[in-house]
Amino acid sequence: MARVLTTLPAIAVVFWTQTLDKPEEGFSVIYYIVLFIVLLIIDICEHSHGMCLWAFCTMVADPTLGATYMTLFSTLALIGIKWTATVSLWMVDLLSITKMITINEVNNGTSSITDSLNSFSSNVTTLNNTHVYQNLVKKVTVVDGVYIEAAICFLIGIVWFISFRKIIYKLQIWPKSVWRVNKTIDVINDGHDMYK
Repeated sequence: MARVLTTLPAIAVVFWTQTLDKPEEGFSVIYYIVLFIVLLIIDICEHSHGMCLWAFCTMVADPTLGATYMTLFSTLALIGIKWTATVSLWMVDLLSITKMITINEVNNGTSSITDSLNSFSSNVTTLNNTHVYQNLVKKVTVVDGVYIEAAICFLIGIVWFISFRKIIYKLQIWPKSVWRVNKTIDVINDGHDMYK
């Protein structure tokens, strides 16, 4: 649950970063302190979650199979962690809400107008040292997909935790024998193990 809640300060820092007007002058010391604290909290929650996951896998791993059982658990856990991060990054652009802006502008070389219009993809023609911008089109992000994705993932995390909390607690209190592979071992006189 703590990892789900770390979404809120992380998104707050992302929003704050986007609202800062002059990044070319550098960010203030307060910004770096807040960023450090938020990242520290997120890292502590992620590492605590990871250690609990590996401790649980180690606790329930069948010692008769050696490291094979533990490797299976850790492989499945890592696959679950990695593909979700990849899909999340891919989804940001799909979830962003954008609109197209069109401008017709005539510019006689004023740098402030030229600089602001350089980001537009346009048909630029020059007539007597005057730049004529025709049908300027620029894609502008209205709502960044990071915020939409964070809200969706936050709600899914809360609903998932509420829905599966009892099942998670039951898994934790099951005896270790439930997790074992059912085998009996007979030791033959020559010292070899035989499974039946």
